[in-house]
Amino acid sequence: MQNLSLWQLDSEYLAVIEELEYNDGELDEELETRLDTVLASLVQKQDNTIKMMDTLGVLEDQAKDWRDKMNRRIQSIAHQRERLKQALILHLHRLGTTEMRGTLGTGRLMKLAKVGNVDERALPAISKRIVQEIRIDRPRLLKDLKQGPVEGAELEEVEYLRVF
Repeated sequence: MQNLSLWQLDSEYLAVIEELEYNDGELDEELETRLDTVLASLVQKQDNTIKMMDTLGVLEDQAKDWRDKMNRRIQSIAHQRERLKQALILHLHRLGTTEMRGTLGTGRLMKLAKVGNVDERALPAISKRIVQEIRIDRPRLLKDLKQGPVEGAELEEVEYLRVF
């Protein structure tokens, strides 16, 4: 009964039981051999299935460990990249320049206006967008802040580095 699926072994076992019932519970030598064989195969198949499930559980745990390790690595790389970018920004500030050309690229300090601290309750309705909940319409608010003060919000300039 090698290489039968669990489903096929179940069917074989049920066929033996049905035949046993047909024989009024009398177990002849041939039926006993079939029953012993199918039961041994069922136990072996179950044991193999359990081993495979355990192995897959270990593989799943290993994959989760690798995922966590890769996530930490990604965070580390992003942190290192940010540190290098901040070092270049500081470098340009110390030199009193906003741009420096090199052989691999040009580093230029850029300014980006973005919405800073916001008091949502104090904002005029035009700066808000109704979806399912009230959210701040930041693009509209930024446009309004660039034109003049808006109660409940302030304009903030953020410096960033663009390398091209």
